[in-house]
Amino acid sequence: MRDVVDENNRKATESVRLGNWNEQYSRKNNVKTYQLPENRNEDLPHSLLNELKNKVKLDINPSEIVAMHRIPGKEGSPRPILIKFLRMDTKITLLRKNKNINEALKVRICDDITKLNQGLLNRLYQHDNIISSWYFNGHVYGSDEDGTRHRFEIFDDIAKKLKK
Repeated sequence: MRDVVDENNRKATESVRLGNWNEQYSRKNNVKTYQLPENRNEDLPHSLLNELKNKVKLDINPSEIVAMHRIPGKEGSPRPILIKFLRMDTKITLLRKNKNINEALKVRICDDITKLNQGLLNRLYQHDNIISSWYFNGHVYGSDEDGTRHRFEIFDDIAKKLKK
């Protein structure tokens, strides 16, 4: 009986891991933009693209955007904007100009990551032996006190992984 429970546990864990991977893969062309002020009758794609063109000298063709809309956010602050690009190249171009965009528009742009990956990043930030952690290309990484980089999965025991 114990073997059956263990096998079901293993299958459930693997299902959640694969589900998270699939969800993250479906978000690979997405970014989220935070702190862009809301206007009542805003024409979101055109207004944001014009701001990027005029203030950051970043010209993104509107046909490169599959979808752009506001999503629910924290009470009392502007709702975040979810942007889905047609191609990964356009997303990378935008993220490379992130510092300039941040300074010019006073917004924060980041990858759209799953709740489970965000939870893993938060656990890594809070871990005493992790100096920095980041998300890149569908995976979560962290570097330890020696500067060694480690790739983490959502169910990893951080302390155990660092001892290896």
